[in-house]
Amino acid sequence: MRTALRFACGILFLLLLGSGSSLASGHALTPTPTPDLDDQVEALLAQLSVEERVGQLFMLSFIGQYAYPADAISELILEYKIGGVYLKEVNNNIDNSLENTPAQVANLTNMLQTRAYEATRQPDGRFLPLFVALDHEGDGFPNTHLRNGFTPIPSAMALGATWSLSDVEAVGDIVGRELAAVGINMLLGPVVDVLERPHPEGSGDVNIRVFGGSPFWVGQMGRAYIRGVHAGSQGRVLTVAKHFPGHGASDRSPDLEVATVQKSLAELQESDLVPFFTVTRTDPNDPLGRTDGMMPSHIRYRGFQGDVSQLTRPISLDREGMEAFMALPPLDQWRHEGLIVCDSLGVRAVKGYYDPTFETFPARQIARDALMAGNDILPLDQFAPLSDMNWFTGQRPVITDTITYFQEQYRQDPLFRQRVDDAVRHILRAKLRLYPDLTLDSVLVQGDGPVGQGEAVVTQVARQSLTLLYTSVKELTPPRPDEEILILGCFEKCLVRTRLESETVRETLLDLYGPQGRGLIDPERVHLLDFMDLYLLMTGGVEPEEVEAAREAIERITTADWLVFVLLNYMPDTQPQTGVTKLFLRNPSVTLEGETIHVDLRNKKIVALALHAPYYLDATEIGKLSAYWAVYSKVEPSLRTALQAWFGDIAPLGAPPVSVEGIGYDLEAALCPDPDQPLALTLLPSPTGVWHPGDTVKVQLGPILDHNGHPVADGTSVLFQAAYTDLPVNLSPYVVTDTVGGVAQALFRPMEAGRLEVSARADGLVATAVSLLVAPLV
Repeated sequence: MRTALRFACGILFLLLLGSGSSLASGHALTPTPTPDLDDQVEALLAQLSVEERVGQLFMLSFIGQYAYPADAISELILEYKIGGVYLKEVNNNIDNSLENTPAQVANLTNMLQTRAYEATRQPDGRFLPLFVALDHEGDGFPNTHLRNGFTPIPSAMALGATWSLSDVEAVGDIVGRELAAVGINMLLGPVVDVLERPHPEGSGDVNIRVFGGSPFWVGQMGRAYIRGVHAGSQGRVLTVAKHFPGHGASDRSPDLEVATVQKSLAELQESDLVPFFTVTRTDPNDPLGRTDGMMPSHIRYRGFQGDVSQLTRPISLDREGMEAFMALPPLDQWRHEGLIVCDSLGVRAVKGYYDPTFETFPARQIARDALMAGNDILPLDQFAPLSDMNWFTGQRPVITDTITYFQEQYRQDPLFRQRVDDAVRHILRAKLRLYPDLTLDSVLVQGDGPVGQGEAVVTQVARQSLTLLYTSVKELTPPRPDEEILILGCFEKCLVRTRLESETVRETLLDLYGPQGRGLIDPERVHLLDFMDLYLLMTGGVEPEEVEAAREAIERITTADWLVFVLLNYMPDTQPQTGVTKLFLRNPSVTLEGETIHVDLRNKKIVALALHAPYYLDATEIGKLSAYWAVYSKVEPSLRTALQAWFGDIAPLGAPPVSVEGIGYDLEAALCPDPDQPLALTLLPSPTGVWHPGDTVKVQLGPILDHNGHPVADGTSVLFQAAYTDLPVNLSPYVVTDTVGGVAQALFRPMEAGRLEVSARADGLVATAVSLLVAPLV
């Protein structure tokens, strides 16, 4: 079981405190929403027909860039009163090849909202706007659907490597501003899963989609990101934190197969749930940092409630499990206003859970189970049997049948009706927060809002995240014009999920250091080799028609002065060529036509640039590198920063937000207080300039920094002691307080005149004591 950070850092220290510890605890209560909003919700609900109530539950994906009255999505909105849509690039809702993609998306969202107005206009002129939802996690394709014309948002892990909440909030602000400008009003994010233990060999590794591996810092960054989204959108974009209660510890993708996590509720409360507690907590000083919604995951839990033989259903479909979670503070208070948006109900994992043979697809039962488990919004994406996934012939009939079934159940089943109405209340409350007057004019967008203007911010994030993971030399001299450079990566021959365009790499490099840049390299001496080609050379898989090209590749490998490996995520199960760097560093040899050629690495400089997760290489492989940098994202500002680091133009400022076993970096240890730092114990001035018996003495310790040079996590315990040096008086045994922002404070109230000495220590660190004179009363 993972223990809390302060236990891991200093268990002996805390045992010393015993029962006398005065650790701060408790939860801020969420204020009861204003009766006015509740009254509006009830009045609006009373106006809705059965079809309108049921329709609000469903969020649909669809095909195409238009929503004219005759289009299929329009017919579903008009006839079934659909409450939300989910935009996807793969469905051609978004065309990133256009000259003006933002205008295209804005036009689509306006058309969709106009259809919703026609479908749900009430007698008073108000209507039920659609939720228009989108994944926008950063790092470009495939997790960012809006790219052309929009700011290139870095990955969550790149943000985590900055350790800067202001940078995280600034990126969230860009996201909120740009989504709102094109009519997107629901962000399916941020991801606040915790990657405690990376498993680079596993297919379910969440990698760069997460902020990091510290529950505390993931929560703080999630809240900062949400604050930014709300501020940037001026309240016009809802956030849906995911994947509740966390799947950072799962061993497979929950989209493909229902994963099992073996953690008790107590363990979850110390790790995976911490960020969700943070982003749902009410804070009067930070109202924008609270998430509007959460997305449950399709994950099962063993031993969740103490019985190791007990295995839950996927938590998104498990009523008892969801109720147990929602009873925990602060989730119990958040739930009154908070929206629960189910993960897609058509993914392979859900299909396989209900029928491992995939021969049937009980659509009605799946949707009903999701609703009764406590989900308010049911996304029907890929919602059809595997035998017919065509949207028109397969998905649409299944969707309409499911909605019709819900309408019938609403009329016949009182418990079902109650659950529908409760879900609709949550939906209406969220829509009223987005658009208080519910008029069409307040919902439509102009399509010319501020997008694509955040380059300076994301460039700063790229530079702040830059991490030097390893170097074998004191100073790496940049390439000379007469040196041969071979850049290897997953380019055009890899599948698109792990691909980086070769021309993007080449053009960025030459723009910086070619003849049009600083003139440090000769374009004729810069070559690129696809990982697939190297993989075939190493495994003897070169086809006869590729022999000549293979000979040329071998010549470039053997004669290169520089080998530069551009690393993206390692996917051993589906794309083994993504791990060819590991193969090559272990055994640098290639085979062609039965002849094996060993590549002598002794006179080569070998550089690795991790544009994704930094933990795929082991210690032996890393030991063969000249240098190893990480920027955690493949967007252009991050790529540019990685190349500049290679040429020595940018100093690394970041630190890994996850453990990296290959360099011996343990995140938990790195976040403990640095034992070599000088601790500043400060005596805060008395308001009167002198202390007398009965006055309050306030002392402060900090900031306390961790091994990365950042303030330690809130809740790190500090022990303060005060004693008279000239009197046999016991003032107080000790006072224990927790850090906030790396700083801890304590209050003492001496009742006798004399010299008082105050000391402090944290996790074995001892600060120099301070003393003060308590003057007698005159």
